[in-house]
Amino acid sequence: MCKEGTPYLVLNGGNLLFNRESLKPEKVVAGKLLADLIISSYNKMGCDAINIGAYDLSLGVDYLLEKEKSAEFPFLSGNIFDQHKKHIFTPSIIKTVGGVKVGIFGLCDDKLKLAKIPGGEKIKVVNPLAKAEEISARLKKEGADYVVLLTNLNIRYCRRIGQRCMPIDLIIGSSKKNRISLPILVQETYIAHVERGGKSVGRLDVSYLGSAGVEALPAAVRFKGKTVGENLFLLNHFFPLKIAMPDQPEIGSTVKEVEAKLSQLQKEDVK
Repeated sequence: MCKEGTPYLVLNGGNLLFNRESLKPEKVVAGKLLADLIISSYNKMGCDAINIGAYDLSLGVDYLLEKEKSAEFPFLSGNIFDQHKKHIFTPSIIKTVGGVKVGIFGLCDDKLKLAKIPGGEKIKVVNPLAKAEEISARLKKEGADYVVLLTNLNIRYCRRIGQRCMPIDLIIGSSKKNRISLPILVQETYIAHVERGGKSVGRLDVSYLGSAGVEALPAAVRFKGKTVGENLFLLNHFFPLKIAMPDQPEIGSTVKEVEAKLSQLQKEDVK
């Protein structure tokens, strides 16, 4: 998706900061170091938004709200509420990308084990299906031309959303249980899951077709992507993150600093 200044929207479906629902006490310091590294790296990458998944809540909502202050992008969630039925995080945003208004919202799996989360009694996760319908309709009413859902819901639930024919064009999933990386089309909703474990980066090229339709596209592109509806053409890519790839200098040096701190922590634990 092209936009002013940078060629793409950078988004994450959630479960970004931690790799499990709860951290053991002896893992908290290391977990915080890694979370800070991820946020600072995403700042440098020009991230536009992330969804709050179950694993992101490992250290509680108060911790996340404090971390969001250092992020140069919003933490989204349309179905995490406080006890007063108020949104804890921003439910949705609209960004203009190459003249196209893109509505983006986030949803968390409501099977979240609140008892494992610090301060879990302060929050309530409501039915994501109902919120998907409500928020996507609102974004269209507010003028969004293209609607993106970021979520840690599993592929079966994402399919259910697609089958409801809501005005959602793209679902970016991040469920750790997902085993399918290849994107699928359900009705007119495109569902993409990037490979597990941060092994690859996904890129989706969205083209709005003119009067000539898909025939105006180069053959090399036309036969690799999918036409959705009357005027959208989607081409998905996966880029494996290989060890041989050179580090981005600034991020690479920060990673080395964090690795040194983690190594020192391990040595102290052994003593």
